[in-house]
Amino acid sequence: MLVHITLPTNAPLQATGTWDTAEAPPSDSEWCRRVASDIARSRSLRRRLLADFQMADPVWDMLLDLYLSERKGVRVSISDLALAAGVPRSTGVRWVGTLIEAGTLSSEPDSCDGRRTWVELSPESRAALEHYFLEVARTLARLPGASRNWSQVERNNNLSALTV
Repeated sequence: MLVHITLPTNAPLQATGTWDTAEAPPSDSEWCRRVASDIARSRSLRRRLLADFQMADPVWDMLLDLYLSERKGVRVSISDLALAAGVPRSTGVRWVGTLIEAGTLSSEPDSCDGRRTWVELSPESRAALEHYFLEVARTLARLPGASRNWSQVERNNNLSALTV
């Protein structure tokens, strides 16, 4: 059985779920993509529907955008990532610099355009995000192997430095 839900908004939030027992279960990689995509859509919906509330988390928005872009095979520049945060460009660029200094992101100059610098998640940050997405998927879907004690979930040093 396939369920497709579209909310009446300018940019529809769509959730698709399958409950066909003959279908192979999604891979861990697919669960990560689904959870990251759902989180990004829910944050976008929250910004539109709850615009009067003061809520900002530009680093999380950047990490989600970068993770999803990498999954699609799309390279992201510092400027693009700063815009994804939904904050002024200068603020976004400052946050990207902080993430690079912390080792959460790595950067590489564009060989074709000296004005542009590409950014990507460090392998440790990607692994930490995927660990988080899998735990969310296991919790929401009641998948076997979910951590019951959240204090036992390993912290990523690169990400934890920005959250304390």
